[in-house]
Amino acid sequence: MHELRKDPLLSRWAVILERSLKPSEYSSFAVLPALPPDAGPEGKNVPCEFCGERTPSKNKNLFPLIEQGQNGIRVIKGMPMLTGDGGLGRKGEGIYDKMNPIGMLEIVVEGGEGHHRGKPEEAAGLDSRQFGAVLDIYLKRFRALIQDPRIRYVFIFKDRGFFSYPFSFSLAAENAASNLALSNKPALSGHPHSGILATAVIPDYVKRELDGAKHYYEYKERCIFCDIINEEKRVGSRVLADSEHFFAFCPYAPRVPFEFWIAPKRHSCAFEEIGAQEAEDLSLLLPGLLGKMSRALNAPAYNYYIHTAPNRIPRRNLWHTLGDDYHWHIEVLPRLQRMSAIDLGAGFHLITTSPEDAAKYIREA
Repeated sequence: MHELRKDPLLSRWAVILERSLKPSEYSSFAVLPALPPDAGPEGKNVPCEFCGERTPSKNKNLFPLIEQGQNGIRVIKGMPMLTGDGGLGRKGEGIYDKMNPIGMLEIVVEGGEGHHRGKPEEAAGLDSRQFGAVLDIYLKRFRALIQDPRIRYVFIFKDRGFFSYPFSFSLAAENAASNLALSNKPALSGHPHSGILATAVIPDYVKRELDGAKHYYEYKERCIFCDIINEEKRVGSRVLADSEHFFAFCPYAPRVPFEFWIAPKRHSCAFEEIGAQEAEDLSLLLPGLLGKMSRALNAPAYNYYIHTAPNRIPRRNLWHTLGDDYHWHIEVLPRLQRMSAIDLGAGFHLITTSPEDAAKYIREA
């Protein structure tokens, strides 16, 4: 059985899989380029498991359908490392702590055909006409998942332009005989998809954000994100967009070149509290900025993440100031270079384009 194990030094959790991969099996997780616009839905004659009606009808056991959305969008079951059955089973092992891998990973397949056709915003993997329906699915699944009192965090993310580790492993673990299993074929890289991860623990990076926001609020009695928005408006050089409901900017000290964030102007700690007009505004803003980024950087691979408050339903008495000190937001990170030893080992990021210049290049694209 898989396990969740806690690092006693950094208090972060790791999923330890029951079946360990052999060294030769790691080649499938290499970063791959996006499919070219003329690759077609089959992607260089490699069948795409997410195109048309292949999912879930062709692979009912591999890709069970969870929910059908509008415009061909559907939610299917992801990697088998997490289970929705049973209790947490917290226990000690010497000085260490572990528990059962309670949680769910869901794949959001963003449309029936899905492969881009050369427009910058579609090359970025997000059609502005579709994102409103994708956002609706995000909210629907998020609100459903937080009803489970075992779930402490729901993490929404997107991988675009390269193999997505959890999804490729899902293929390998569930169907080792498949021609997709543990191969370098770019079957998943061309079809827009994103993920919703529900876990019994709070991800380490989000936890550090929560702690930092809380400490800032204790000192100044203000939300640090609201202060950042006001400061970026004052300076102006890192601003990307200032819409009716959202503010987009390149952060002062980014992790990667051309990183940018989108935050609601209305203070809110919880993504699920977004209003209808805010959702409509975001469905135009995010695809538009991804299109500009794609034009400026020649359609790079990228990630985006929605960082929001933990699930407060089972633990409301633990989050005394969360509604005041935290501010949900979206972080977009282009994948322009591989992580170095300094990045990975020290967390000291070398930025080869200043955020001021990055904002200028994206605005002008």
